[in-house]
Amino acid sequence: MAKDKNKGNDQSEKEALSEEELQLRAFQEAIDRESAETEKELQGAIKASEFLQQDSIDQMFEDDASSGSQGAGAKLLLHKNNHENTQFPILDIVFDKFVQFFSTSASNFLQNRVEIVKLRVHSLMFQEYLENISLPALFNVYQIVNWESKGIVTINNSLTYSLINVLLGGKKNGGTQKEKIEGRTFSKLETNIVERFVSLALQDLGSAFAFIHPMEFLVERQESIPKLIGSIQQNALVSFCSFKFNIGDFEGVMDVVVPHNSLDPIREELIRKHATDEPVGKINNWKPYLTEKILQTDIEMSAVLLEESISLLDVLKWKPGTSIPIDVHQFDEVVLRVDNKELFTGKVGHQNSMVSIEIETVRGDV
Repeated sequence: MAKDKNKGNDQSEKEALSEEELQLRAFQEAIDRESAETEKELQGAIKASEFLQQDSIDQMFEDDASSGSQGAGAKLLLHKNNHENTQFPILDIVFDKFVQFFSTSASNFLQNRVEIVKLRVHSLMFQEYLENISLPALFNVYQIVNWESKGIVTINNSLTYSLINVLLGGKKNGGTQKEKIEGRTFSKLETNIVERFVSLALQDLGSAFAFIHPMEFLVERQESIPKLIGSIQQNALVSFCSFKFNIGDFEGVMDVVVPHNSLDPIREELIRKHATDEPVGKINNWKPYLTEKILQTDIEMSAVLLEESISLLDVLKWKPGTSIPIDVHQFDEVVLRVDNKELFTGKVGHQNSMVSIEIETVRGDV
């Protein structure tokens, strides 16, 4: 019995010992795995650090002497900084004023009611702008006469089509054109009409800038291929605003692109105007503009030869062929009225085989 008991104890100790060894082995394996993972991460960090050595960092920012371009890293950082710091919030006000001016000018030019919706002003590199243009489109390169800077006004295919149809009485089919052939050339008629349209737009753009600085914009040339524009560097920062036109049943889009460097001569004025936050109602050029528009308004004027009281009974007796005696003589006074207000008096006469009135007196405030 004693031997069996001792034998059982030895077997229990061996089982306990083997279980403890198993736990130790499992713990050691866990430590080995963790060490291997740590070593692997360390090697990866060492490899990554090789890309961040001084030579690699210098290479990111150094200029490429052969191509004359900046390193990719520097370009991204510099343009990111420019995007954040060189936008001109005052351009929102300028383009708002442009919409007000050009809505009238475009309506008169097209002899049709034109609605213009201004979309948000964007700032980006000129190359990015060109990459997002839907072709075909007509690029109108303009010059700022004051300091010979360049910019473009882009007329998309739908707006060109709409202008042609509105002016030449085409079919009213919603202003859509199925033909969108990239690189197609525009006809001489299309380019001439678009040039006149853009010239009017640039005149009103100059009026919109007038409260900041007098500026004159002129169309220099037209291109249909982006690579032929050439007047603006691809990496130049620009601000552009898209305008959606609704012309009866037709529609289209026009972009006004203003390079930031073209505004350098008036940069301080742009910033100062934005800082002062001058109300639109106090802008000086509103007065002459409104005065000009009011003076062009048509009024209805009537010349009163005779006024006489007639009974209703007599009027009811009138019929075709009834003669109404008028006691008017050649030198009797004639009153000129506008909206029942007497403004002038004069006498009837003849000029170039037509009846005329010679103004003699002015009544009231004219």
